[in-house]
Amino acid sequence: VKWIPESGKIRIRSMVEARPDWCISRQRLWGVPIAVFYCSNCSAVVSDKEVLERIAEEFRRSDKGSDVWFELTPGDLLPKGYRCKVCGGQEFKKEEDILDVWFDSGCSHAQVLRRRGIEEADLYLEGSDQHRGWFQASLLESVGSYTRAPYKSVLTHGFTVDEKGRKMSKSLGNVVSPQDVIQEFGADILRLWVVSEDYSEDVKLGKGILKNIAEDYRKIRNTIRFMLGNLYDFSPESAVDCSDMHHFDRWILSRFQRLVEKSHLYYKRYTFHRVYQIVRNFCTRDLSSIYLDVIKDRLYVLSPADPQRRSAQTALYTLLEGLIPLLAPFLSFTAEEAWEHLRKINPRLPESVFLYKMPVFSPDLVDDNLESDYEYLLSLRDDVLKALELARREGLIRHPYEAKVYITGDEVIERTGKYKDYLNYFLTVSQVEFSHGGSVEMEGEAVNGIIVGVSRAEGKKCPRCWIYFPEDKFSGDLCHRCCNVIESTRN
Repeated sequence: VKWIPESGKIRIRSMVEARPDWCISRQRLWGVPIAVFYCSNCSAVVSDKEVLERIAEEFRRSDKGSDVWFELTPGDLLPKGYRCKVCGGQEFKKEEDILDVWFDSGCSHAQVLRRRGIEEADLYLEGSDQHRGWFQASLLESVGSYTRAPYKSVLTHGFTVDEKGRKMSKSLGNVVSPQDVIQEFGADILRLWVVSEDYSEDVKLGKGILKNIAEDYRKIRNTIRFMLGNLYDFSPESAVDCSDMHHFDRWILSRFQRLVEKSHLYYKRYTFHRVYQIVRNFCTRDLSSIYLDVIKDRLYVLSPADPQRRSAQTALYTLLEGLIPLLAPFLSFTAEEAWEHLRKINPRLPESVFLYKMPVFSPDLVDDNLESDYEYLLSLRDDVLKALELARREGLIRHPYEAKVYITGDEVIERTGKYKDYLNYFLTVSQVEFSHGGSVEMEGEAVNGIIVGVSRAEGKKCPRCWIYFPEDKFSGDLCHRCCNVIESTRN
């Protein structure tokens, strides 16, 4: 049996190993009766199949179920004319003890599974106290009856406590009702909180925690909204083949494949909080802070059918078609809503996200060399952003497009050479020069051995794309690039 977490195996072993005995009865006035008769004359136990089936039929027939055992006499319950098989006596008394509740729940698999032809459950799921309860009772009863465990795997979760780690109780007034959470925050926030916690330990719940979860939810939702919003004029027929896509778009798709691969692994291991963490980080860092920020220029400035713009849109659509189903197991309502909008772009998609396949890891979309290049470029970007912030504090610039960036270092030209034409867009500045310069300078922190300088960008600002160009790069008020875009759009 696979135990999740693995420590559950040690716990169940020690408890079964040290258990002295097992009594299957309890002396209580309520519960499931032990349907056994004793001969009043010789005390022999009645265990005939016809008797047991007669009692079971009485339980099924009565609207009171097994409670009829306590209401009817032995003569009413036994087959008519029944005699003791040992002494021939006709007087009997009933067993008054009830079945031990753990034996009762422990043999539930016989009804739930075996009557359907299933020998063992894929998963048993309960709290950590059930190593001495249901998990153990089921194990003992099933091994005793069928010589095998009733489950393939057992998942143990902790209990919900308040933000201070205290057990929730009415007397303390710290109980958080799921209905109240849904009313204030919505069902998806509650679901996101559940999936964000490491359930192998006790999990904390309170207003402060929910507010943080709600903030994460908004970031994920807004990321999806931005992506959908920029597909307003896109259709799958206008998609760009992967081999023809812009290198930055191929990079994000490669990164997404890493996410898909890890997500499948974490889902398979039931470590749902890991899925939440990597999805949140992908949406907030890889997408919002980096990719979506950089491609705004291509999305907003280039002509609608420009191959580089279509490349970015192809990447957005591909990401959404994989990301939304990946979110659906825990952000169910949000995923379904987003899917409705994606279907407007591609009506051939299934009616519901839950009728669509989960994204599958595609090694063809993984590019190790490209990811390695961008790992360096992203480190370089981190240093440039710090230098830009320093220039902003100095009052030199207010917006990154107002900046010209100077970069020097032994490897920097070699490592960034093939991306030189895209570097200023990637760094979201107007100009990049590989030399010493700038009114503000700082040594690289993410990339060792470089110096980043910042000065005001040269030339004037294009009112359409906001990028600064030399005076000779303008036709009237607009830069040459924007003029060409507008001209092509008119034609």
